[in-house]
This record gives sequence, structure tokens and C-alpha cells, in this order.
Amino acid sequence: HASAACGRHLASRLPDLLPLRVVAQLYDEGVTRFAWDGCVSLRNSVTAGVDAPFRIMARKRPLQPQELEAQAYDSISVEGENNAAVVHDGRVHRDGRTLYMTHSRFCVDRIFDERDSNADVYAEALRPLLRRVEQGDRATLLLFGQTGTGKTYTARGVFEELAAELFVATPCVSALCY
Repeated sequence: HASAACGRHLASRLPDLLPLRVVAQLYDEGVTRFAWDGCVSLRNSVTAGVDAPFRIMARKRPLQPQELEAQAYDSISVEGENNAAVVHDGRVHRDGRTLYMTHSRFCVDRIFDERDSNADVYAEALRPLLRRVEQGDRATLLLFGQTGTGKTYTARGVFEELAAELFVATPCVSALCY
């Protein structure tokens, strides 16, 4: 049972579909406690508003069909209300045989989960930048992440949304590309 392996507090916060195969391997209560000692349950109290000059956002990609078929472990969950990503890292205890998990929370200004569309990302991430540019300011969108995490997919999607908005709403557009 998940709550026996990881404690009631954490089990109540994990998504129902999160596979706990690694956690289920825990057999030593001391190791279980060791795994959750660093778990922080603080709220992400301050997030930057749309008008902030710098915002950090993250998007979780869904598991790919081949990952689902292989029953791969989804090592990241999203706390949408808290604008945080939680990384579930399976580890081996120093005894060399006991598996346990550590959980690291990364708070950002806005997090998108695997159900959010490119239009959602565009509306909250890129459209405010476009509004700044329309007012004569400068704006930059930077996509950063590990290979295979969805940067190209997201970029294509939000740029398609941007093109649709620019070329439908504006009779004449000039662009400077480097």
C-alpha cells in the first residue's frame, strides 16, 4: 500500500495514477523515514504577475506512447495550484539493496501540466510578451531544457498561435529576424 511505503502525508498529495512500484519496494521503516525527511510542504507564496519583467514557467510533457507501453515511471508530478513541479527520484540506500525515493519541489511563476494546450501556453506566456512589444518594449522568450522534453513541440505550437494572431489581427506586419 502506498501510504505504508511513503507516509500518509505524501500519499495524499500524489496523483492517484502515479506508479509507486519503486516506493512499494521499501521494506525498512527507517529507510522510508530517511527518504521523506527532506520533503518540504511549503506553499509557493510569491509568483510574478503578467507584468513582471522576468517570469519562469515550466511545462510537463506527457509520457510518450512507447513509455506508456513500457510502463515507464513518470518521475515528475505537477502541483498546479502551487505552481510547482515535484521530481520523484528513485535511489538506492547506502546498504546497496534498499530502494527509496526523494522528492524535490521546484516552484516557478506558472506551471503547465500535460493537459494544457499550446494555446494555453501561448495565452499565458507569449501573448503578454506580444503586448509589451506592441507598446514599444522588447521581449524575449527563452526555451530551455533537456533533450526530448518538448521544447520544439511547445515552440512550434506557440509560434503558430502567434502567427495566427499577428496575421489575422494586423493588416501589415514587419519582422526583424537575426
